Amino acid sequence: MDKYQYYSGIEHIKNKLHDIFKDNIPFREHAIILECEAILALEVEHNFIKAKELWKQAVNVLPETEEYLYLCSNLHGNLGNIYLQLKDFKNAMSHMEYAFKLLKQCNMINSYDAFIQVCNYSELLLQTGDPQKVIEILQPYVEGIDYIPQSNDLAILLNLIQKAYTMVGDFEKVEFYNKTISHHLTPILKT
Repeated sequence: MDKYQYYSGIEHIKNKLHDIFKDNIPFREHAIILECEAILALEVEHNFIKAKELWKQAVNVLPETEEYLYLCSNLHGNLGNIYLQLKDFKNAMSHMEYAFKLLKQCNMINSYDAFIQVCNYSELLLQTGDPQKVIEILQPYVEGIDYIPQSNDLAILLNLIQKAYTMVGDFEKVEFYNKTISHHLTPILKT
């Protein structure tokens, strides 16, 4: 990601927001600044604990009004993912379930913007032994998603469903998803 200057871009956004608002930072912008700092702590410093604390602050700063539901969902989803990486499954589940609820509430559940959250939540459910819930979440998501720009993103979703069906022992579905994944990855592998 460095070749795209992603991290310097995040640093730039954070600094611009500080410059614009000085000491009177509105809720949303304050949460975004904290999220930028959390991303930098995680991706540049590789400091999960610092990132977790910054995302916790961001979650606490932002009021959960209709206007901020999607951002709240992202913040809770990111915090949940940090807890997942730290193997704190209880807190991961709490934040990811809440993020998922907010995605539904703001009608973003079938959007590509929800992709990372849906995948992370599904991975958590697989790790905590709830493959049936993964199937219940991903089946309608795959069928109802508005747009998937890359075949490998679809393959990621299909792979998660395949893992869930493997865990419940439905090998007919496993074979179906295996063929579907191969079909979607073939154009990528040929280039």
